[in-house]
Amino acid sequence: MNNLEYYISTDKSKLNIEAVNSLLRQSYWANERAEKTIFKSVENSICYGVYQNEKLVGFGRVVTDFSTVYWICDIIIDINHRNNG
Repeated sequence: MNNLEYYISTDKSKLNIEAVNSLLRQSYWANERAEKTIFKSVENSICYGVYQNEKLVGFGRVVTDFSTVYWICDIIIDINHRNNG
């Protein structure tokens, strides 16, 4: 693994649903989630993408009422990028 820096973005226009789907396939909780469902969940959440060289290597989202309630979910880092600090 090279030492290129990672960055986090909340810009949904950077998210590629196929890449998010690929990440979630690595999980035990969403590995069978339909792409249509993933798309809808991204549409209706605050999303965080973790990128290296513009490649999505991590994902997470927050479901909230923007006042008192929030739920942090679908946090995942690509298996090839884990434990790198």
